[in-house]
Amino acid sequence: MGKLLSLKIKSEQHFSRCINLWRRALNLPFFLSIAHELHNSSDLITDVAASNKVIIAGNGPSFNLLGSCIGDLHSVDIITSNYAYKSPFFRSLSPKLHFIIDSKIVSGIWSLDMIDEVLAISPSTVIVLDARWKHLSEFHRFRDNPHIAWIMPIYYPSYYSNPKRLSFVSGFHGLNVTACAFSVASILGYKSLAFIGVEADGLFREIIDTPSHFYSELKKDQSMSSYESMIDSLYLSSYALYAWSGFVRSVEAQGIDVSNLSDQGIFDVCKRQKLDNFIVSDYS
Repeated sequence: MGKLLSLKIKSEQHFSRCINLWRRALNLPFFLSIAHELHNSSDLITDVAASNKVIIAGNGPSFNLLGSCIGDLHSVDIITSNYAYKSPFFRSLSPKLHFIIDSKIVSGIWSLDMIDEVLAISPSTVIVLDARWKHLSEFHRFRDNPHIAWIMPIYYPSYYSNPKRLSFVSGFHGLNVTACAFSVASILGYKSLAFIGVEADGLFREIIDTPSHFYSELKKDQSMSSYESMIDSLYLSSYALYAWSGFVRSVEAQGIDVSNLSDQGIFDVCKRQKLDNFIVSDYS
């Protein structure tokens, strides 16, 4: 049974690569139609990278660790996402990039005003959005904003993913916002990338009715709307954890150091390191 299960898991990860090739071909006409916009966004995103170290901050509980060393983070680039702006120290954090690629903002589950709030709290931050939304009427006011960048997050991460082959023209991973931010950051020239607020146990916390984010949530995630949804989400979580292990290794193979700064969770796809040690480490 163990060998069959292992074969099934590896086959699924390989199948994702085939799906990604299909998605690239399917989206090629759209890529070509917005090539100029993607090029401009690549310049905007690349220009904000000011350090050789970056912290990709998820919205998990350990996000709050950043609050204890705000004054020491000047030498580290910060990338945030989604509701990170709810943090009382978000303004001081002043992230270089803030990713929002979840379709919940298009369906109305999330308010479009969250983009305005990020821009108001941290005016220097560049917000990264899905380019497929650019021509939607509700996004009209963001089309020419100099602090909005557009990318194509269309690929499914797999154990065999190689971010080195990705670019602003070819598109990035988009199964979740952290994978997208990681695949973008991995080509920006950083010597070291670290995660915080990425516990990888959010669904399990939801199941046992324990907070899964650093901020208070008014309602449970959609994954808990039914037993069937929960099972689907558990399956997706196990797929993603396996994919992450290979995804991170492919980045490390490029000579980029990858660490997990969280003090909790199960995201053990790379070495763990304390936040204060990462800040003072020299990766020149």
